[in-house]
Amino acid sequence: MESIAQITSAAFALLAALLWLRAARIKTPSQFRVRVTVTHIQNSENPDGSQITAEGHGTSEELEKLGNALIAQSRLSARAAVLTAFSAVGQSIAIWLHAISN
Repeated sequence: MESIAQITSAAFALLAALLWLRAARIKTPSQFRVRVTVTHIQNSENPDGSQITAEGHGTSEELEKLGNALIAQSRLSARAAVLTAFSAVGQSIAIWLHAISN
């Protein structure tokens, strides 16, 4: 029974390591270009341009890629952490079984 707990613990640890390896291999952008679009609106009451308002927004493909990469890494790391917890429980059971068998 002790060896089954050890094998189970090792299997969970191996699976966790593989998930963390996959998470570490996810590519993230090395630079972040932001494209900003600005629209100037002149107030019709002031033709001299003294009242100008501006609206704008920015976009960045790289920031979207980074966000998606972080989501994927987070999911893999969370699963790996759960498997690591199972591994620790399995190892604890193996140690307990060894202690009571002696």
